[in-house]
Amino acid sequence: MDMSRRARSYPVAAGIGLAAIATALAVVVVQHQRHDSAAGGFRSKPLTILSTAPYNESEVRDRDIELYARRTIEDPSSATDRFALAGLLFTRSRNTGSTADLDRAERLVRESIEERTQRNYQAFELLASLLMARHEFHEARVVALRADSLDPGTPSHLVLLGEIEFAPRTIARLVRMAE
Repeated sequence: MDMSRRARSYPVAAGIGLAAIATALAVVVVQHQRHDSAAGGFRSKPLTILSTAPYNESEVRDRDIELYARRTIEDPSSATDRFALAGLLFTRSRNTGSTADLDRAERLVRESIEERTQRNYQAFELLASLLMARHEFHEARVVALRADSLDPGTPSHLVLLGEIEFAPRTIARLVRMAE
């Protein structure tokens, strides 16, 4: 019995060993080719050159805002572009405290929902989040319930409803603690 078990495992072990040998051989061949091409003066050029400047997320977001603002002008019926721009503005408002961005984001996401209700459930979620940021929990709950009625049982809708239910209690508890 012990011998047959060893006999069955032999092909597996042999296959693993052969794969390791083949991998080592491939590495040697690639290194040899690199050495030969470098000695012969052949140097490959990179396909792209990455900037060494530090990545500035707010500058990238501002450029994206400009792009989507132009797109909403070019295509006034694009619910998707309005939703994307609203999301970017909401993010910027959270980072900067800009109420103007928050107002504009709310207007745009409402326009997105007016333009297209079906398959635009993320816009409902964004609107509910915007309303929560304003502490308008009742209206946020109504919007989240509407999203859930259009697309029942979606986990993100249910999580949002839970956050909306929990937020006023948390804020009230924090206020009591601060007193």
